[in-house]
Amino acid sequence: MRLTVFCLIFLMLALQASAGDSERARAETIRADPSYRHGDGYGDTYEEARDDATRQLANSIWTMIRSEQTRTIEETRKTFADTFVAKSEQVSTLQLQGLKYIDLGVEHERHRALAYLSESDLAASNRRQKQRIRALVAKAEGARRRAEIDSAAFNGYWAWLLAHTLLDTLRLDIPTSASGFVKTDLKDYMNALLGDVRFNPEPAVKDRDLYLVDVEVAYHGEPVKELEISYETGAGREWPTVSSGRCRLVFYLSPPVNPEHPVYLRIEYRNEGGMRDHPFIQQLHGMYREREFEFEKEWAKISILIPAGERPDTTAGVPDAGDLDDSLPADTFAAAGPEPVKTPRRLWPMPVAVLADIDSTAVFMNALTAYARYGRLEFDSDGPSALRDAGLDVYVAVADPERVHAVLYYKQGSYLDVRRDVRIDDLEETYGGASNRQIWIGLPPAAR
Repeated sequence: MRLTVFCLIFLMLALQASAGDSERARAETIRADPSYRHGDGYGDTYEEARDDATRQLANSIWTMIRSEQTRTIEETRKTFADTFVAKSEQVSTLQLQGLKYIDLGVEHERHRALAYLSESDLAASNRRQKQRIRALVAKAEGARRRAEIDSAAFNGYWAWLLAHTLLDTLRLDIPTSASGFVKTDLKDYMNALLGDVRFNPEPAVKDRDLYLVDVEVAYHGEPVKELEISYETGAGREWPTVSSGRCRLVFYLSPPVNPEHPVYLRIEYRNEGGMRDHPFIQQLHGMYREREFEFEKEWAKISILIPAGERPDTTAGVPDAGDLDDSLPADTFAAAGPEPVKTPRRLWPMPVAVLADIDSTAVFMNALTAYARYGRLEFDSDGPSALRDAGLDVYVAVADPERVHAVLYYKQGSYLDVRRDVRIDDLEETYGGASNRQIWIGLPPAAR
């Protein structure tokens, strides 16, 4: 009996060894065959080894995408190059059909795997991507001609996302197409499309504490049929919908109010809700949104005429040196209470006043990014030194992932809460929660 069991175990081991030799031989054949692309991977588990092999295969397949992507980023911010190369490698095999794997067993206590794809499957995948891009562009162009900017914009954006997985050039039937490099041509197309949307606001109408503004929205003289936008109301961010060439904006403005109130409108072109039915588009969007590739023309600046508005005193700015100790009554620096004062004693610069009124961290970061894009301020997560050395007035926001706890003016080691005009002696002691982070903000010196 024991002899029988021993023989069975020996036979099973021999069969496993033979199967392993067969798989390794097949892997060597694929590596040597020019009609296949392959990648070798290692990991603590077979799944990790497959993932690593997939990344190596992506390196082999998408060398052109990787080099073009890196070149583009190095023209903007070199520090992002490694991150974006990694993203390109991850995304590049998401939509490849015919991708296969071979389990090569364990070597030096690590699993090995081979990922491979035939050149014919690669070419077929590339043809399918071209067809998808052409179909999306055709939808975008049809909608654009009908002034259906919402549909035109998201179809153009989705086509641009798919272009990140395309291996070669493609000529598109669009007004701005020139180079054949699809990402570049579609980026130009999107900027031209969004940049030609015109917003014509009527004078504001005061309704109690609110200001109501009706806006006409047109594209090449035609009313825009439907489009979603977003903007800062003074009490948060809103997402109104343009319908039949019109929309209404609502503002919460504290006096004194400038007779011409500047507003930055953002065209919301992504259609993230519609992506739920297209997982591949959703994956691409998650990898590339809010990156250096954002479209410059998605932002539009308009000026709202406010009836009976009063220009603020531009000579009032942030405190001069010593003001934190001497310029306010002693009770100003009482311990911070739970309820903010509605109307601060000081007139802070407009970006600071707007940011200080925002509670949501996500909305705050959107507004901060918009201000930075238009050169109104700079921000840094590493501390105040670079901003201070640049001669800027320095502020700091303390926020957790959900909520902004405070925006404070910083000078000579002291902090003044913008919302409450209350001095904070120790930032870490007051807002030292484990989930809190500091966002340092620099503005050009206010008029003294």
